[in-house]
Amino acid sequence: MNAPNRFEQLNTFLADLVGPPQQNTVQLVALCGEMINGVCAIYKSEMNHKLVTKAVWNRSKTVVSESLWDSICDDLYNYNDKNKILIINNLEHYKTDELVSVACKIIYSSQVKVGIICIGYAHPVTLSKEDKWLLRFFAVTIAREQDRERMQLALQKQLKLEKFIVQLVKLFTRPSSEIFIRILHTICGFAGFDRGHLFLITSKKDINAKYEWHPEKISSNLEKFIDIWEKDQYAIRDKIKMDSLKILHPSIQEEKEILDIFNCQSLILIPISKKGVIIGFLGFESIKSLPIHQDTLRLLEKIGMAMTGFIERVYREKRFRSDEAKYRSLFYDAAEAMLVVSLSGTVFDYNRAFIELFGLERQKIKGKTFKDFFNSQDEWAQLTARIDENKIIRDYKTTLINKGVEKSSILTIQSVRSDSSVVLLISIKDLSQQQKREEELIRADKLESIGVLAGGIAHDFNNILTGILSNISLAKSYQNVDAKVLKRLIEAEQASIRAKELTHQLLTFAKGGAPVKRTASIVEILKESARFALRGSNVRCLFYIYKDIWNVEIDPGQISQVIHNLVINANQAMPKGGSIKIRTENVTLNEDSVLPLRAGRYIKIAIQDEGGGIPYSLHKKIFDPYFTTKKTGNGLGLATCFSIIKNHNGYITVESQVQKGSTFHVFLPASDKELKSDFQNDQKLVYGQGRVLVVDDEQIILDFAKDALNFLGYEAGIARDGQEAIKLFKLRSEKPFDIVIMDLTIPGGIGGVELNNLFLERHPDIVTIVSSGYSNDPVMANYQKYGFKGVLVKPYSIESLSQVLHTVSILRPSV
Repeated sequence: MNAPNRFEQLNTFLADLVGPPQQNTVQLVALCGEMINGVCAIYKSEMNHKLVTKAVWNRSKTVVSESLWDSICDDLYNYNDKNKILIINNLEHYKTDELVSVACKIIYSSQVKVGIICIGYAHPVTLSKEDKWLLRFFAVTIAREQDRERMQLALQKQLKLEKFIVQLVKLFTRPSSEIFIRILHTICGFAGFDRGHLFLITSKKDINAKYEWHPEKISSNLEKFIDIWEKDQYAIRDKIKMDSLKILHPSIQEEKEILDIFNCQSLILIPISKKGVIIGFLGFESIKSLPIHQDTLRLLEKIGMAMTGFIERVYREKRFRSDEAKYRSLFYDAAEAMLVVSLSGTVFDYNRAFIELFGLERQKIKGKTFKDFFNSQDEWAQLTARIDENKIIRDYKTTLINKGVEKSSILTIQSVRSDSSVVLLISIKDLSQQQKREEELIRADKLESIGVLAGGIAHDFNNILTGILSNISLAKSYQNVDAKVLKRLIEAEQASIRAKELTHQLLTFAKGGAPVKRTASIVEILKESARFALRGSNVRCLFYIYKDIWNVEIDPGQISQVIHNLVINANQAMPKGGSIKIRTENVTLNEDSVLPLRAGRYIKIAIQDEGGGIPYSLHKKIFDPYFTTKKTGNGLGLATCFSIIKNHNGYITVESQVQKGSTFHVFLPASDKELKSDFQNDQKLVYGQGRVLVVDDEQIILDFAKDALNFLGYEAGIARDGQEAIKLFKLRSEKPFDIVIMDLTIPGGIGGVELNNLFLERHPDIVTIVSSGYSNDPVMANYQKYGFKGVLVKPYSIESLSQVLHTVSILRPSV
């Protein structure tokens, strides 16, 4: 196959590569073997320090034994040259007639060796330059597919954990003995155990309560299991983790045989203690050997600690039911609304929370019946028909109404004998606030887990983009650049800037560094961002600005992005034109506010459109990352707004009805500080002189920096890591560098903060600049606090570089 046809085939193949990662990997290995004219090919991935076969391809009638591939791959994997193509044309050492030669490439991901791909031949082989390029290309592409598979698995694991925690939290909100078995069931379902036990121990070390969950196809182990662990010599003092019966010591052979008979091959036991005293333990078993990971062990330990309080609440409920005084105290002071009614619905008693829930007055409850709070009298009749004496109706969902105020509620109704009659004890849980808190928790967890992924991608992309944008800006600066070439360079630069804006969105969404805040007026930011977003559209913007609006402490760039995204959304909601109304006002929130914000002063921004509105079913999803209803959207706009506002200690919410438009409300903390005048850079080249050292682990950035610094009139030095930078200083002790630009994070080396401290300790007069595209560390936002004189955000152009150097040069001590 000639080169043009091969690359044409490669382009066609890549365009159709849309399957799951593992399937794509198998196809990539097969195509690699075919295109480089091998008779067989294999890809092995490193897992738990061993090479594991992930994909094998054989040409027709050509089969290579797994043992031969194991020997070849294990030997070649020891080479550490990540760029070299390894070729062996003599395989006599392996005593085989199956192959004559092999060519292989070690696969790396993020500078870490993760696998190997080998191509086998029935004849001696010499790879052409194109063949070597293809082999390297397939190695990189396979690494990316495997990275994608790992990311998908990690996300699935995180979502499973989130669902489990939500289920467990709901169970822990309902303290009762019956819930114990449901808790055991939930834990077993998540962790893969076949049986779950809970034993509660009295102060006399007797087991007075025991609970077990197991599926129908697996027999109970409750009574048999308790016989072993009731013995004093095997009393639990610490957690026990056993992946297999094989690890049991011979001295307890009897217990080992009993466990084997009971069909228990793996188990874990977690003590439950209160103030150092064992009050019970959780036990989980598997009928087959089950590897128990440390993450699972730590999670169960935390559940064991939480069970202490839950058990206390269960016992407290029992004690209060038997003690009238304690019951009445619990009744009147309970956080949930509670009342006592007759079977006909007449209200006998009620607590404070019930009055507050509906805004009632005590004197106006007299003579009222509870069935008046239902939409239909029939609903109350159906409820009372289900109640027998000493029976409980749990988790009954309904909507209670009083004077037009509707409350989505969950009722628990218990019949209680009072003297010779039966009354109903009713508790009412208001779902509205709980739903809001759960939604906020789940949304925050999603942003956190996906934000880590987005931040990592943006960090690597920023380094690549720095090399592109900086070299384009340098090429533009050269004299005698052909007009056609200059035009193309300008277009490429504009495309890179658009890519930079997308990366900035990812970084902000991933919380890539704290906002760089300053005191600002929201008015100009609102007007400029809104007008810029509506340029050329058929939508107009109407401003209703409170004249004495308070100042805010914000990152103007990030808040501009929020306003821009919200106005763009409003614009797109009105394709036929219309008006967007933007309002601002000062608000003061107190401790009783329903908003999840601290009490204090805030400015409130409302952005209202006249579009088609958002269906209520989507209100919970619109701030989720990657959720979009647009064909061309990326789903980051509103998620980024949510992340930015949260990082500013504010809050964003939506109010919308279908065909009636939408209003987004943004709350930002007010500031008492006065405004400072803005400083604008003109982004022109500023030439200078002096000796500048650049420390970065990306070669393309170092190459650009060296050429750019020389072009600007500086003497340039470069170093790939902190150790190399220190050596350069030692070699030039008589003529040290004046300025050092250092990357904040260098994999496997000394970071920017540590290196800066070393330089300032030995050379107090040196001027240092920190550079990065992403960091969870607040160094980029508060660089002066860490001893730096300037900051250079990636990606940057030669103009930005010259401006920063000019600014910090003023700070250099005169010689």
